[in-house]
Amino acid sequence: MASPVPREDDQVRRSIGHGEPWRPKATRRRPLCWHYRRGEREEADCFAYRVGREYHLRVVASERTAEVHRCPSAETLLDRHAVIERKLTAAGWHFVRLTHQR
Repeated sequence: MASPVPREDDQVRRSIGHGEPWRPKATRRRPLCWHYRRGEREEADCFAYRVGREYHLRVVASERTAEVHRCPSAETLLDRHAVIERKLTAAGWHFVRLTHQR
């Protein structure tokens, strides 16, 4: 009996364990990552990547909680990220850097 083939979005639903920080896999087509910081210890990252025909925006906070926003287009993803960034800056977070994995 053949085992079921995992779907790409099954990887997105996986919970984040403590210790090793979440890193997107290479199959996720080179994500963009916005890094934010508040104070000396709090960090948050926003990862944008494409899965199939959807775009995903994954927000990971310093306590390793994550939420995933699924968007039908890149424009919608960037609009959603802008809303999240406004909320972060209003709460005292500041933008640190933008990275891109090759």
